[in-house]
Amino acid sequence: MKVTTANVRSRLRGRGLQEHARLVLQVHDELIYEVHHTRLAEVAALVADVMRFTLRDSLRVPLEVKVATGARWSDLQPYALDGDDAATAISA
Repeated sequence: MKVTTANVRSRLRGRGLQEHARLVLQVHDELIYEVHHTRLAEVAALVADVMRFTLRDSLRVPLEVKVATGARWSDLQPYALDGDDAATAISA
């Protein structure tokens, strides 16, 4: 998770999104971000992509990544990424 978190931070900076997304909490295999609503789709796709592919050479199975959004943790609703069916919290 440490490598994944560092890779997300680097990619956010590389795309100029560091001011629009802030890591709030890591819980086990979940990353909780506060994201400006105008950048939600872009940040969600970036974080999901990094989580899926950071360890792809080390794992024998693909990671399933789920994304959810909400004003509060208790209000999270599945958020579908382009090409995905749905999800439930940025977790791997």
